[in-house]
Amino acid sequence: MYSENQPVIIELKTSAVETDKKETLNFQTMFYAWIYYKRYHELPLGVIKRTLKKPRIKQKKDETVNAFCERVVIDVGEKEDKYFLSGYRAITIEMVEKFEKYLYAILIEMHSTNEFKFYKNPMELWP
Repeated sequence: MYSENQPVIIELKTSAVETDKKETLNFQTMFYAWIYYKRYHELPLGVIKRTLKKPRIKQKKDETVNAFCERVVIDVGEKEDKYFLSGYRAITIEMVEKFEKYLYAILIEMHSTNEFKFYKNPMELWP
């Protein structure tokens, strides 16, 4: 896995919905890994994703604020695995190279379009 003083990408998220602990690699984390690789010429070992799931418990009509807060605290304490999720995935050079090709494809598409589709034309000035 990893140890102190070894580079890892850490993503901290909050979420209202259940997420898969294994889904640690997304565009954002791969972008961070790619940037790290370009800057330091070495790969980060991987990505650690820590998600804090928001309780979806609602306050009952006749429930006081203090009683509601106590109920939420008890639920979170009893179901830590549901609310505090953590996953790790290693990064390989093949992943970073594939991601770089994907970035180039995005840039080519952005540059080739004369219309504003999903991207701002790279030659357009920002207001």
